[in-house]
Amino acid sequence: SVVSTQSTGYRYARTLEELDLNNNQINELPKPFFNLKRLKRLVLNGNDLSYIPNEIGNLTQLQELDLTHNGLQGLPENIKFCKNLQVMNFGNNPVESIPSGLLHIKNLTYL
Repeated sequence: SVVSTQSTGYRYARTLEELDLNNNQINELPKPFFNLKRLKRLVLNGNDLSYIPNEIGNLTQLQELDLTHNGLQGLPENIKFCKNLQVMNFGNNPVESIPSGLLHIKNLTYL
């Protein structure tokens, strides 16, 4: 399993559209991770994430985000910049509240 993401994995950053890292014991997402500008689908379920950095807002092409089965207590306000988000799942996390900006994403059909 992947314990941490390394910078060597970012060599495809210009073209990568889908990334599935489920069940890899990932506990944080490093800053270069958010340079994946063409990313449309991101699956991070079943990891050890306790927070999502504000840089998630840099992934403006993101259409699907799966954060289920982590330890997330909240979501960053900058998620509102993911304007193309259609599906977002953060079930089975101890999330206490969601940012109000998330509710204003027009394309969001599943929350």
